Amino acid sequence: LPVQLFTTGPASNLTIAPDARPSLSPDGKFLVVQSTTDQTGDQNLGLYIVKLDGTTVRRLNAAAQATDPAWSPSGERIAYWSTRPEEEGDRGFIVVIPVQPDANPTPITRNDATKGERDADPTFSPDGRRIITGSSSDNTAKIWDAEKGRELLTLKGHTKQVGSLAFS
Repeated sequence: LPVQLFTTGPASNLTIAPDARPSLSPDGKFLVVQSTTDQTGDQNLGLYIVKLDGTTVRRLNAAAQATDPAWSPSGERIAYWSTRPEEEGDRGFIVVIPVQPDANPTPITRNDATKGERDADPTFSPDGRRIITGSSSDNTAKIWDAEKGRELLTLKGHTKQVGSLAFS
């Protein structure tokens, strides 16, 4: 059964997506999570930044299908996986968006869902300069430049899908 994360304030109207992977901000005050409804309870699939006490909710300027969010160590950016709004499927790209209201997202991996990878589960390095992703299309992990979107390293040789990665 689904668990309601928030029971008071506008956040109590969110309906957390069944496969959502919430991410806690570095200061521990906010959560970013995919919800199928907004703070009024209306259908509005997307990523939402929520104050942990449930008093404030703000939708990120991200495509509705955005998922797998991860905060940068500075708390100033969020990385996530997405596909283009007009295309569906399991091939997509990694995007970075500043947390400021109305900020625009920037794809850092290929922005072509038909040629895109199945790179998912983005995680920032401790210094925020790199992002690591796992891939189910070729069972690799990739490290990307978080600013320029350049692939820096591919870790090969895994026999199964790679996901839920972390830096130490």
